[in-house]
Amino acid sequence: MRAGVWTTPVVLTATAAPAFAASQCNNFVTPSASAWTVTNQNISAAGGTDGFQTGGYKVVQDPGSTGAASVTVTANQRVRFLAGTTYTFSFNFYRYVDNPRSVVFTLVVNGTTVTNSTVTTVGTATGNGSVSNATYQATTSGCYPVALSFVYGNESSTTGDDITITNLARSPA
Repeated sequence: MRAGVWTTPVVLTATAAPAFAASQCNNFVTPSASAWTVTNQNISAAGGTDGFQTGGYKVVQDPGSTGAASVTVTANQRVRFLAGTTYTFSFNFYRYVDNPRSVVFTLVVNGTTVTNSTVTTVGTATGNGSVSNATYQATTSGCYPVALSFVYGNESSTTGDDITITNLARSPA
């Protein structure tokens, strides 16, 4: 009779990594060249300058043609939002309105315009201002993209107005 060979059974398991690992969901950070990305659509390379300002972004630029034109500045990492929490954004702005083509700024979270965040050069005067009551309420907890959106109007000119956003903050952080 032969002796049997005994082995210990091995069980292999695998788990899927979460779609957004914890390191990809951050607290809100103010706009800066190291933490945010700029995307231009139909903007003239020679018509002005864009750039990061103190906790914000400055659009002093001319559309490249009379077609659709925009500048979008997006946080590189998605930002953590908790369901049922109302987040209040505040910022300062400067608008220059003497050019023939208007520009409108909005703050966008997860594809939704943040309430009371719009700054426009239409029907207003050149000058400084501030917003302290822009609100967003998350309906579900998650990690969402946050963006600054500057969209030029449809006026038939390639000379655009300017908007500068500074000191962008979120409460609670």
